[in-house]
Amino acid sequence: DPKGLPTSVLGKTGVVIPRIAIGLGSRFLNIPTLEEALEMCNYALDNGLYYWDTAHDYVNNSTGAISEERLGHIIKNRRSEIFLSTKISARDPEKARLEIEESLKRLQTDHLDMMKIHAVASSEDVDVICKKSGVLDLFSKMKEEKVTRFIGFSGHGDAQSLKGMVDTGRFDSMLFAMNHY
Repeated sequence: DPKGLPTSVLGKTGVVIPRIAIGLGSRFLNIPTLEEALEMCNYALDNGLYYWDTAHDYVNNSTGAISEERLGHIIKNRRSEIFLSTKISARDPEKARLEIEESLKRLQTDHLDMMKIHAVASSEDVDVICKKSGVLDLFSKMKEEKVTRFIGFSGHGDAQSLKGMVDTGRFDSMLFAMNHY
């Protein structure tokens, strides 16, 4: 329930989500204690911010805090209230499969709403991701097996590589950085 927050349909999913997502990376990992981090997440969820976005690689190397592990404390009890998205960085399909398995364990769930290929950076990267039996084929298989409802990708800079991913026609959404000047 978005609790009156403005909403949008997410990509090709048909799912209505708040126009504001909770990004659970560096700032979340800088919250000093687990208790404070969980308090922030419960407050967000109680107030309509139910689209949560994290990544397998979101780790604070100074404190050892791991985003997915922190979230698992809440997800195990409130999974049905959350549109849960995580991102996988590995480009080797076997390594990606291991990251997916570890993410599910950390998040204390057996399924995701959205699983994204993280940080697409170049046309060479697109070629590796999209090759036969590559990571995109693995993600498609995970969708067929209901490990995730939807698949997407993220990127931070190279517009041509993002366009290359879109042109496959195989993704439900994309996440990219946008700066307003």
